[in-house]
Amino acid sequence: MKKIISNIILLNLAVLLLISCKKDESTQVVAKASATPGALTASQTTLVLTKANATQSAVSFTLTDANYGFAAAAKNTIQIAKKGTNFATPKEISLEAKITSKAYTVIDFNALMLTLGLPTGVASDIEARVVSKVSDAIAPVYSNVVAIKVTPYALISYIYAVGEFSGWNEKNPDSLISATSNGIYTGVLDYRPSSSKAFLILPAKSWSNKYADAGGGKLSYNSGSDIIAPTSEQYRVTADLNALTIVLEKHWWGITGDATPTGWGSDTQMKYNNGTQTWSSTISLIGGKFIKFKQTSDWSLTNYGSKTANGNLDTEGGNDIPVATTGTYKVTLDIINKTYGLVKQ
Repeated sequence: MKKIISNIILLNLAVLLLISCKKDESTQVVAKASATPGALTASQTTLVLTKANATQSAVSFTLTDANYGFAAAAKNTIQIAKKGTNFATPKEISLEAKITSKAYTVIDFNALMLTLGLPTGVASDIEARVVSKVSDAIAPVYSNVVAIKVTPYALISYIYAVGEFSGWNEKNPDSLISATSNGIYTGVLDYRPSSSKAFLILPAKSWSNKYADAGGGKLSYNSGSDIIAPTSEQYRVTADLNALTIVLEKHWWGITGDATPTGWGSDTQMKYNNGTQTWSSTISLIGGKFIKFKQTSDWSLTNYGSKTANGNLDTEGGNDIPVATTGTYKVTLDIINKTYGLVKQ
């Protein structure tokens, strides 16, 4: 019996020694892996980004792989963050295996800078580094930090429509918007309140320069005649300043339903705000009845409702929206974010 117990003790000691050796080997691998991180360089460290150079090269990042002391396929991720944040909430760009560089055009790097919340038109300091990782069992390795000073530009740009609907006042125009500053601008202009359907397009809030009608859906710069809308309706206007073309399409959203003064048979047009990109109308509604939102008075086009009446729109063709009590309401509609509002006045 004593001999058996002795053998068991010896066996347990051998197992413990084996585990200890394995643990030491693992510790050595981690220590060796973190000893020689990779290096990161940037082709430019001072960047002033402009819309005019949108398609040109902005910056290229180049890295050397970390040395783990053994053959390893590391996953590399470039981290970019505001200076002073210690990379607490970085933007991360994953690189595929064996890829050791990342290049950005001006427009792409500008968009990345805007997602960091950097102000436009002023210089800000950012930092970049590379995180290399082989596996969850081995601690990640961080490269050197590259400091970059960058001045982003506002991605959204505007041109302005001036007509009788704005009192021909160049200081109080309506806006057409280009979401990516690509020279193509859109907006909705309302010709219902005015007797004249004429308008012009200004690149700035000044009469110094203007775009006018050259005929056949074409625009001319500093020549031509007034642009004329076909009828006294709301129109979605698309002005392509690259091709010097203009397109006007009838477009609005309306409120319909048995809660409205005209019932389900027609709709009350809402007015578009090109600045906030939302629709709104003040309307009398009947409590206990329902409404929906309909595009350009046509059921065959898009319409929206809400099953839960919580301010979020259903998918297209959704449920009727209940009106709680009779009264005058400020109704708002945000097609981009699929939300609406019913606020009793």
